[in-house]
Amino acid sequence: MLESLERWLGARFTLLLPSAITLAGLEATLNKRPPAVVVLDLYFPEGNALTILPTLKARHPATNFLVYSGTFEPQTPYAVIRAGAIGFVSKSAPIPDLIAAVWQASIGRLTLPGEQWGRAPLDVHRLYPKEPLTPRQRECLVLLQTGRTYEEIAECLGVTLKAVEALVAKIRKAYGIPPGSGRVDYGMLALG
Repeated sequence: MLESLERWLGARFTLLLPSAITLAGLEATLNKRPPAVVVLDLYFPEGNALTILPTLKARHPATNFLVYSGTFEPQTPYAVIRAGAIGFVSKSAPIPDLIAAVWQASIGRLTLPGEQWGRAPLDVHRLYPKEPLTPRQRECLVLLQTGRTYEEIAECLGVTLKAVEALVAKIRKAYGIPPGSGRVDYGMLALG
């Protein structure tokens, strides 16, 4: 199934990886032709995606990683987001939902189970913006959700550190988070 999906989506657009691939094989592929999205199985022969995602994301910041698994605990999707993935999709999801998840990942949209097929997201306590975010604010929020520092965000977006600080202030305002309220779990903010 993965091979036919990769052909349908296009090799430059996405790379779908079976669980049998090694970390060295994945690194070699990413260095040769980095796709926009990598669909990564949660479990590897050498470990799991939670342990390798931070390293992969640091080495390949332009690639979005979508984790794909058949069995998982309710908190697993959020753990993979905190590890650096842009989303999580279940192997039991219908093929159109998998394709939709890959497409959402390609445009930087956070993807979680339930959101793909219209059911309530796993965490009902997510915050939604009180005013729409601009495309640039959405890009910044996605980078914040993947654990990037302000300096890394400035580099990714090609802006100054002051511009990132201003974007973050506007994002916090859009969600009703008062200035000086301390550390924010950006993973709990829905892209709206």
